Amino acid sequence: MVKCFDGSSQIEVKPIEIDSKEFKDTVGAGDAFIGGFLAGISTQKDMTHSIKTGIYAASSIIKEKGCSLPQYPAEVMFINI
Repeated sequence: MVKCFDGSSQIEVKPIEIDSKEFKDTVGAGDAFIGGFLAGISTQKDMTHSIKTGIYAASSIIKEKGCSLPQYPAEVMFINI
């Protein structure tokens, strides 16, 4: 669960469920989350969308070995997350 406090309110977002067989490595998951979150904030998305973008980025990177980019194109801003 991701919890975010923006001064007066609290936002909670559940993570994406991933089959344990898809997990390869957690290296870079935190950095990927922050990168996705900041990408959302910097493009004027609301806090919930930005958190979901961070979760998507982190859930994608843990399916890769080491801290490497996924072999598929990122379509985060084009999907309904």
